[in-house]
Amino acid sequence: MGALRSCPCYLWGTHPSTDGQSHKKARAPLKEDLEEWVTIGHRFSFLYQSSPDQVVDVAPGLLHICSLIQADDKIPPDTKPAMLLLLTFLAQQHTDSFHSTGLTAWQ
Repeated sequence: MGALRSCPCYLWGTHPSTDGQSHKKARAPLKEDLEEWVTIGHRFSFLYQSSPDQVVDVAPGLLHICSLIQADDKIPPDTKPAMLLLLTFLAQQHTDSFHSTGLTAWQ
């Protein structure tokens, strides 16, 4: 659980507390310009190396959020490759998790 505390779990409206429980947040703290996507990609990549199950568990939620912002073309050109690389890797390695969302990753 320690590695999960360092990832930006606010994306899904919950975050782990020091007692290991998840608590709802009113809104995601990500900036509207989405400049954090490079950092998020690096954090998820690091977390995946040490605890892949934790990343796979939240992959459908990550894909859903990314599909919403991708549809509006809100992702800056310099952050889009990092996000797509992460999602493509997760989709290739864990196809069943992505199919459970009813969404597909971008080609």
